[in-house]
Amino acid sequence: MKPHTLLCLFVAVVAMAFGSCNDDVFVSGDLPAANLEVRIEGDGGETTVGIAKKGLEKISVDRYDGMKQFRCYNHAGEEIPCDSPAAEIARIVYESVWLNYEIVVEKDALRIKSIENCSGIEMVESIRLEYAYATRFIKVSIEAGERMRLETCAYEGDMEIVDNAGTRAERKSFNNGGHIDQTFGVYPMIQAQSYAYAIVKPADSWAKTFKLAMPLLQYHGGWVIEASKDEFYPGDKYRFSIPNLLDKVTVPVPANTKVVVTSEVTMTTARASGVMTFLAPVSGKKHDVPFTCEAIYPKCYDVKIEDEKN
Repeated sequence: MKPHTLLCLFVAVVAMAFGSCNDDVFVSGDLPAANLEVRIEGDGGETTVGIAKKGLEKISVDRYDGMKQFRCYNHAGEEIPCDSPAAEIARIVYESVWLNYEIVVEKDALRIKSIENCSGIEMVESIRLEYAYATRFIKVSIEAGERMRLETCAYEGDMEIVDNAGTRAERKSFNNGGHIDQTFGVYPMIQAQSYAYAIVKPADSWAKTFKLAMPLLQYHGGWVIEASKDEFYPGDKYRFSIPNLLDKVTVPVPANTKVVVTSEVTMTTARASGVMTFLAPVSGKKHDVPFTCEAIYPKCYDVKIEDEKN
């Protein structure tokens, strides 16, 4: 046989081998050559993505906590383990406090529907398709829908109040070495301005992500429950203004005298507990979150003036 004929035969055999391999794996070109990306609206958005079913072994969603918050169902509507073979899974449902969506497995496609995204931010999910011969991903961006809101906030029980919850003292020396009497000013409350705040501590950490306005423990000559003027994040300090922050105490210092001024501010604290109820606006679901509010305030001050002894 001539060399030219042998070369042609060899090329033909190789072409047949590779052609056979392609027919077995990439079914009619249905398997995407690359990962896919889709975007849907957060409240009721829906899309359908075509997929190859031949060789598909597993369907899952990549999350840091695995599939713990997912529920999977078979074609009879019965709940089954989420690590079941892909052929047995007909629907995958994800439901958390603020995100709810489902994946429906159809004949040659996945139908992805967002029921609700009330987190206030876009959420990104990654669907993993594991084949016998490859792995593909579908990146799903779920846009922010109507945000969850605080519906009610109710305090329960009595306040725990401590009238004398410690003091903060500041000591200053004033030296008048001249022959004329002088005066100096001190501002006792300025040293205590960082001790005027309330902090709300929710039992569920997710509640800290929602900026809200709610009733707080506030001091006006006595502790009361009063609505906050501004929105804030639970877990952060809500600062109070101090009306007498710039109270000035005049200190007389006679000629040729050195005095020591001690200003002392007394704190008061309060603590109370209650329940915040959050509403998911689309689904109408309500979530009760126990919380504690703790507050501190500088209620009074005292100034002492003494001659410094050499």
